[in-house]
Amino acid sequence: MPHKNPGKNKKILLKNMLYRPTINLLPDTKKNQLQNLVRFIFAKDLLETMLLFYSLLAIIFVWSWLALQEDYNNMAQSATLVNRESSTTNREVRNVNNIIRQFNLSTANYIQTTPVLKHLIETTPSNIKINSLIFNRAQKQLTISGIALTRDDLLNYENIIKTYSWTKKYTTPISQLLQKENINFEIRVQADLSEPIAQSEIISNTQAQ
Repeated sequence: MPHKNPGKNKKILLKNMLYRPTINLLPDTKKNQLQNLVRFIFAKDLLETMLLFYSLLAIIFVWSWLALQEDYNNMAQSATLVNRESSTTNREVRNVNNIIRQFNLSTANYIQTTPVLKHLIETTPSNIKINSLIFNRAQKQLTISGIALTRDDLLNYENIIKTYSWTKKYTTPISQLLQKENINFEIRVQADLSEPIAQSEIISNTQAQ
């Protein structure tokens, strides 16, 4: 006999379907294989994820290493250029120092011969003719060669040389004094040229003539 309430029957049928227990008809071996397959797929997915992560990490490390290597190469090139420029600068500085050192040495050993020669010429009497002047820088010796008109003129000229501030001592061969006229003389003067010759000394010696 059919039910009088078809809606109620549908609800009962739906309730029985929802609460009906699941019946697994697979054997245990199949179930174990399925479980192992699920575990394998999970492990494979996990391994792929880890592999992808480490691959990205390795790419980042390689990129960082390349960037650092490029920076290092740039720094090495800059250091090489700086060292090269520094070496060139040091070489130029050494050359300048050598030039300054040589200049200082030359000025230290420099002797003002021009004022001496000018002084000597301006104070030479008219009856004394100078043929040659030889200055030995090493010995600081001035050799005056010339002709004196008379012996008195030669003695007077020796007295003039004696008054020079730069004259330390002088020597004249005695044989020259035995002649009376047209005497070829040679006077060797040991000169001290460390001090400059004053203009007043030139004037006084000129007036003394």
